[in-house]
Amino acid sequence: MHRHRHIRLSNVVLGLSSALDLVNWFVVDHHRQVTSFVDKIASEIGLGDEDRSTLAIASALHDIGAISFNEKFDLAFETRNVMKHAELGYHLLGSIRPFQRAAELVRYHHVPWNECRSETYNGNRVPLGSQILHLADRASVLIRRDVQILRQAKTVCETIRAERGRMFAPELVDAFLKLAEREYFWLDAESATTDFTIDSAMAVWNIELDMELLMDLSELFRKIIDFRSPNTATHSRDVAHLSAAISRHLGFSEREAETLRIAGNLHDLGKLAVPVDVIDKQGPLDKEELAIMRSHSYHTYRILRKIGGLDDITLAASLHHECLDGSGYPFRYTESSLPLGSRIIAVADALSALTENRSYRPAMSCGAAFSLLRAMAKDRKLDPLIVSLVEKHRSELRDVRDRADDDGMREFRRIRRETDSPENGRFHEQAVTTVT
Repeated sequence: MHRHRHIRLSNVVLGLSSALDLVNWFVVDHHRQVTSFVDKIASEIGLGDEDRSTLAIASALHDIGAISFNEKFDLAFETRNVMKHAELGYHLLGSIRPFQRAAELVRYHHVPWNECRSETYNGNRVPLGSQILHLADRASVLIRRDVQILRQAKTVCETIRAERGRMFAPELVDAFLKLAEREYFWLDAESATTDFTIDSAMAVWNIELDMELLMDLSELFRKIIDFRSPNTATHSRDVAHLSAAISRHLGFSEREAETLRIAGNLHDLGKLAVPVDVIDKQGPLDKEELAIMRSHSYHTYRILRKIGGLDDITLAASLHHECLDGSGYPFRYTESSLPLGSRIIAVADALSALTENRSYRPAMSCGAAFSLLRAMAKDRKLDPLIVSLVEKHRSELRDVRDRADDDGMREFRRIRRETDSPENGRFHEQAVTTVT
């Protein structure tokens, strides 16, 4: 299988972790902070390189289930009903071959030690890595943003020590407290060096991506983007398949068409920065909401640039709201600066959006959608050649979109069904404690 542009898996994890940070201010750098704590605890207790690499993936992405399905974050130290988002994270990460071991750790990262002392929870083995991740995660939520981190060390340690033998394994608490005596332990957790921690800890997984794995990773990104709301549950999938189909009619090779499908999966990555309340708003967006929405393609660009090695995919994905007449966003590029891939995705995105049910309007008929596309092409908002080609093949492309939409909705419902069992909603019946 052909290798793709020397992309390292650690860069993908860092990019995805950055994308998760966009969702809300209270999770910014949370994943990196947890990763820093986890790696130091793992090293202190003598875990090997491969286990540390797996832990780095799990800690950098541990809340992926809560974010992708818009589950409520509970930042209290003791929590209820958090097993569902851990199960969602397990299902999402488990679909990617190099992430499957990390997925097991994410699945049980909220199980307290006194519920898994027999090494099982609901009949399944709870890995040591999950227990390390649990301790690091709970330590992180104790840290306040408005107080210098070294001034908080004593209070955090007292809370962790009080849970020794109950919430946390005694030997892990002992390792944490030993590390906590060193200032660097805390300072590393809030500094940019955490990216280096993830990169170095994942050295064993620093494989280059082939096309198949790159496609799988783009499908993971797509689910995180779209599954936040039922109103968008199939949108990126529709755009991806439409874009690939359009590109084939333009003479793209199969590899080029698949590359554009990857870009279609990723085009709305920056919408993680848009609150679901805005995405699902019933009426028109106000000026502030519109400004937030218009930032999303810039965030797509920034995240994909961070991964590196994806230049053509980055441009195709992030320039889909630019216009030939220079009136688009975020860069105000004109026709001479817009690659063909971004023009294709722009048309696919517009067609998909117009023919989808949205919170603020029902889906347009195919005829009404094409009438609007023709008007946009006439005004130089969309490429007239591509709009004309899409209309010529409208019957075939409608079938492509319908299949993608049906498959995407089945996938969304299946994952929801598999993670909605009573066991995943159960958690220990302790009072929620607000930590000050």
